[in-house]
Amino acid sequence: MFQPFEGVKVLDLTEGVAGPYATMILGDLGAEVIKIERPDGDWGRILGEVKDGFSSQYIALNRNKKNISLNIQEPEGQAIFKKIAKQSEIIITSFRPGVTEKYGIGYEDIKKINPEIIYGRISGYGYQGKYKNYTGVDTVIQANSGIMNHIGPRNGQPYRTGFPIVDHVAARDLVQGIQAAYIDTLKGKVIEGPIDVSLYATAAALQAQQWQDYLLNKQVPMRNGNMNPVISPAAVYETREGSFISITIVRDKQWIRFCEAIEKKELATNEKFLTNALRLKNRQELEEVIVQELKTRTLDEWISVFEKFDITHAPVLDMEQIYQSDYFDAIPTVDFYLKGNKVNAIGLPFVYNGELHRSNLEPPALRGEQTIEILSILDIEQGTIKRLIDKGVIAVAEEVIY
Repeated sequence: MFQPFEGVKVLDLTEGVAGPYATMILGDLGAEVIKIERPDGDWGRILGEVKDGFSSQYIALNRNKKNISLNIQEPEGQAIFKKIAKQSEIIITSFRPGVTEKYGIGYEDIKKINPEIIYGRISGYGYQGKYKNYTGVDTVIQANSGIMNHIGPRNGQPYRTGFPIVDHVAARDLVQGIQAAYIDTLKGKVIEGPIDVSLYATAAALQAQQWQDYLLNKQVPMRNGNMNPVISPAAVYETREGSFISITIVRDKQWIRFCEAIEKKELATNEKFLTNALRLKNRQELEEVIVQELKTRTLDEWISVFEKFDITHAPVLDMEQIYQSDYFDAIPTVDFYLKGNKVNAIGLPFVYNGELHRSNLEPPALRGEQTIEILSILDIEQGTIKRLIDKGVIAVAEEVIY
């Protein structure tokens, strides 16, 4: 079992999507993750359908973590945080600049008590610049980063992706930075400064090719619906019964095969369509022919034809169709039990030693489920724990009997 972070203690002070996903990745890779959750709960607990006290979104992003409910606005809560931080190798936070600093648990504060700490921070716009104090969430970042400008019909309104792509990639960006820093510590180097990832910078990096086009040519890329802006033909087409198929022709030799497959050999020798550049130039004329031709057969018929001619293609599927098909075999899944019920979830998407990654799995914890356990390990006396509960500095899950 691939557990490279086994024995590494990670302190998770994150909420929502990006931060929790980053710490879950580390947990899946073997780290001991302690999630600090405010007394009124991570707002991610209410995202999606809620069942048995857990939302689908929270389940997806918070396995393999212990949970302590702690009010960091209280001085005693800050002291407890520092005790845990002193024993940790990695801390990850996901707040606007100034929040952790306000409560005395920012990077500089923790560095004083734990000089070797690796401190990762996810924020909307980073810790510098005009917008650093703005709230940044996936949907608004998709808007002002340019991502929405690429999605949707050419002459219609911009769309957002149907899932929080910026949050998820920002989480992976931070994990990459944390891993790089950890490798440096193994080499005996001291990590200078926190590792910062902003949703906005991640959104820009996702558009590296489009930005390069703009920086070189000062041309603003616009929406093309389902058409690839730099390859033709490369789009989504409707078939006879109303299903959809995605097709991409990446080489001129494949273009010739494609013309044969759709029984339009004359297109292959048409001077307007001999190269990808020419096909892009004359795209509207070409698309009119392809659109009409793809409507002459069913999806299954076209799949059979394109497999025969080795054309890059795929049906447009929803999750139910994927789940019922062989495609689902290529998706890494993990199982755990939550309140006695077996839960199937999506795992880490890489193969190690010839197998999809698997990990020791613990289900998402109740808010404050391990509060007493963690504080006891810190040698905090039971009387003090009870006083902190009564004062509202810490909380214990309802299912946990004090």
